[in-house]
Amino acid sequence: MKRHLTLLFVAVAFAIGSIGTATAAGLITGKQIKDKSLQANDLLVRVATAQTDNDASNQVSGTSTLLKVKVNAPTKGYLVVTASSDVYAPTNPDYGNCWIQLGDKYALGSERSIRLVPTDNGEEDCNTNVVIPVAAGTRTVKFVSSQGGNLVFDETTLSAEFVPFNGQGKRPTGAEISGAVVVAKPVLKHSGN
Repeated sequence: MKRHLTLLFVAVAFAIGSIGTATAAGLITGKQIKDKSLQANDLLVRVATAQTDNDASNQVSGTSTLLKVKVNAPTKGYLVVTASSDVYAPTNPDYGNCWIQLGDKYALGSERSIRLVPTDNGEEDCNTNVVIPVAAGTRTVKFVSSQGGNLVFDETTLSAEFVPFNGQGKRPTGAEISGAVVVAKPVLKHSGN
């Protein structure tokens, strides 16, 4: 019961925070919610997270899925996705890329590229984030990397949060949903010395 109330208060705080503090005082407080009165569809915000403190990808040449989560979108809305990995080059220089995928489709604008040289900048974070309009349904969100085989993607996190509206309270249009992801994967940089 405490876990459900904690999740409820986090979701309510997020929803109130999303619409601004000027109107928040007149909307709802935790004291106004009767225990066990909310049903599954009453609370539309959904969150899925994953993390690893061990090597998500250890000197693997090519493309690797670092982490993935499933999140249920009970209606059309937006997935707010953030991902990060501590990347280091133990021995040789290399290029690395990270990006977010919705299913097997690249989330437009989410690719990040880094180059690591052990004697210069042997460790960096590959961070990315994206907001993806989605239709209702269960979605798999992936944090993906590519490299030439000389990098370690170590401590890694992925968070996907479904929100049923944008900052103005509008749901996405069909065109926004279909235009948010592309089938083609990003152009990958090649390993270099």
